[in-house]
Amino acid sequence: MRMKNRMLRKERTAGRMLRFLCLLLLCFMMMPLTARALNYGRAYHPPAITVIMPHYGDETEVRVTMYHSSGESFTMKLEKERRVWEDCFRLFRYAVYEKDNWYGNTVDFKDAVLLIQEGEKTYTFPIPYQELKANDFDDYLVIDLKEETLRVGIPLGRTLALFFMHLAVYLVVEAIVFFLFKIRSKRSWLLFLAYTAVTKGIMCFVIRGWLNVNPRVNIIFGAVTCMYVAVDLAFFLVMLEEPRNYVSKAAVFGNLLAAQAMYEVIKYLPM
Repeated sequence: MRMKNRMLRKERTAGRMLRFLCLLLLCFMMMPLTARALNYGRAYHPPAITVIMPHYGDETEVRVTMYHSSGESFTMKLEKERRVWEDCFRLFRYAVYEKDNWYGNTVDFKDAVLLIQEGEKTYTFPIPYQELKANDFDDYLVIDLKEETLRVGIPLGRTLALFFMHLAVYLVVEAIVFFLFKIRSKRSWLLFLAYTAVTKGIMCFVIRGWLNVNPRVNIIFGAVTCMYVAVDLAFFLVMLEEPRNYVSKAAVFGNLLAAQAMYEVIKYLPM
């Protein structure tokens, strides 16, 4: 009897500790999300364009010259960001607005040109503003300096590769947590992999570019994460064979840890 009471006390203590850790992790995750959302006022319609170049030198600089309807013009230097194995160059709308009260919307890129300085050579690319997205936060321009070509939008192969990279973050982190919480049966793992691939795949598809360009979506990301905690908890408790104690802890802690990992990783992966 005493042994049983001790085991019950240990389980209750472990449960309270897990709830505390989950709450702490959730708070830790929400702080940067909220901070970035509150910073939206400064960002004012974040990136207007993002330039990606497969081939360029270390000293490459990218500028854009824009023309107003009055005929006046100004030139802005794009900010360089390092993304793991590649760099991108971004023009932010707040920088354009602070320069001359222009918003960097699609119409403002009429007759605009990109100027790429690489050593002593300068490349000039007219921006096809008709192909830019009128109601979105970011346009991607892919430039090949070897071929001297400019393409608007991300190639499908690149989009799929990044989608599977994001999905892999969710699967790996949640799988580690499930293993640590003693989920062992083959049936449970097959259900876990199939269910997580579908549900988190939807999540990755929806947010694949948003967290890089729109701070307001960070709040949505946090809210959806909380929703996934509830949905996954209900699904796994019904479908998995392992003890409910282990399953509930794995579902809650796995979701929160995977969301935090995803939020951090997506800021550094290529776009």
